Amino acid sequence: MEINLVQDELIKRYLYIYENRDLILALCIGDGIEKEYYKKQLKSNKELIKKIKKQKLKITNDDEMLSLLTQLSSDCKKNMHQEKPYLFAKVCNDIVDAYEEFLFTDENMENTVLYKHIESLKSNPIFLEVFQESIERLEERRQKNQWLKKIPTFTVWKILTYVKNNNLNNAAVLEALEKYYNLDRYILTGVNWESGYKLLPIDYETKEEDLNRFSCSTIIGESSFGGQYSAIILDYPGNEFEKEDNYFAFDWSMEFENQPLDNYSKTNFMTELANMPMLPEELKSDLYQRIKYSSKNNCKKLKI
Repeated sequence: MEINLVQDELIKRYLYIYENRDLILALCIGDGIEKEYYKKQLKSNKELIKKIKKQKLKITNDDEMLSLLTQLSSDCKKNMHQEKPYLFAKVCNDIVDAYEEFLFTDENMENTVLYKHIESLKSNPIFLEVFQESIERLEERRQKNQWLKKIPTFTVWKILTYVKNNNLNNAAVLEALEKYYNLDRYILTGVNWESGYKLLPIDYETKEEDLNRFSCSTIIGESSFGGQYSAIILDYPGNEFEKEDNYFAFDWSMEFENQPLDNYSKTNFMTELANMPMLPEELKSDLYQRIKYSSKNNCKKLKI
């Protein structure tokens, strides 16, 4: 296949998953209870209550603090019996296989399991409503979390990462995915990066300010003490079901210590992607402008 045809196909498939990313990822939504988290909270609250009652902690408003801790403990006990929606990081192989087939098949993308499922879903109002309700419930839960409320839930990056995590031992798959990741970095920021998933020195050394364009589950605040101001950085502790997008996998990160043992392409299209350079900036810029224009004009779909 000529390189321009490979590039066009890459853009076509990327655009489809970009426009349908919420429905595609809705396949990974499930209900669960963070039992370990609530158990730790209950234990911590119990210890604090005990210390306050024994006056081991000097707190001005003991009664108010005891009342607050008691209420928090009551909420934890209640939440331990209430399931909530999560975008599970670990899902069945059938879902990940459908993602992978769509990204790399030698057939037309319209013939893939994922494409047929999503288009069938969109044409069925009853099933579509069920999926949209699941999406809304998930978003509602995340909006109540101070770390997650400003972070996009449904991203192309997540779809790619499901496939990546299922092929960590295959260099050909990982290299082909880099072309998708690289395009997604541009669409997310409007900046031309050399990196795909792995953040290369050429980017983090020359585009330090642009790194702030990526969403991050970190809260940075200020505090003052004795006239001295300092920054407070709070990292999201995460939960036992979800894993947030990682745009800062530096090339020296521990996850890259073990090199993939295999290097076999599953399709010809995968081979073409793995061996070709990143998309030219003009192609990425053109798609970025099209998506941006579409968003401003509330268009639901771009012509693929």
